[in-house]
Amino acid sequence: MNLSSTPIPNDVQSFLQLERTLRYQIEIKNIIFDCIKSIEYSTRKLSIDKRIDITNHSIPIFNNLVSFPLFTIPIDTKLLKLEIVTKDFFKLNPDIIFTHADKNNVIVVLEKDFYINKVNEMLGDMDT
Repeated sequence: MNLSSTPIPNDVQSFLQLERTLRYQIEIKNIIFDCIKSIEYSTRKLSIDKRIDITNHSIPIFNNLVSFPLFTIPIDTKLLKLEIVTKDFFKLNPDIIFTHADKNNVIVVLEKDFYINKVNEMLGDMDT
């Protein structure tokens, strides 16, 4: 529901309407990052030569993982494009806020100043 004066592109609306679990079933960046952290943590007590050997052995594995078909199927490619369009829209429109309504997974778009004023008004209300 757009309560702002900014028109929301269809691609951005489509991406935001997806369930959070469907937006990114697998976030490859997080998987790789977690693997790297785990390898570094596990090898921290080894000599520097052994650590370098393990790191050099791991790099091709991570490169293969990124190009694995599971992560390059058309729906993932489309989701990635929608995510990029949505992030670009957010960067170009810092004066609006996207937030979830109380029910039904509805996303509400508000002017940032309006939202901040309403939150401050509610926080200042001693009766609530």
